[in-house]
Amino acid sequence: MKSKYSLDVLETKNVQVIEALIWTVIFTLIVSRRIYSFVKNSITHTEKMARYTQLCWSTIFAENASDLLTVILYVCGIQRTF
Repeated sequence: MKSKYSLDVLETKNVQVIEALIWTVIFTLIVSRRIYSFVKNSITHTEKMARYTQLCWSTIFAENASDLLTVILYVCGIQRTF
């Protein structure tokens, strides 16, 4: 997570901020793994899945996380506003 989200550049000693960041990383990892498992089980040919290494998947997930959040919120009946 550190390499994808640059968590090491945040300079804070606020315990609540640090705890929130840790929980965010944990939840992101859980969601990413669940979606990865779904994609892996959906593909019928093992040759196609070989392209989704963990590093490749982390890049794909990081690039599309915002769109994924929008879709999940829409399904839950929540409109995403900025």
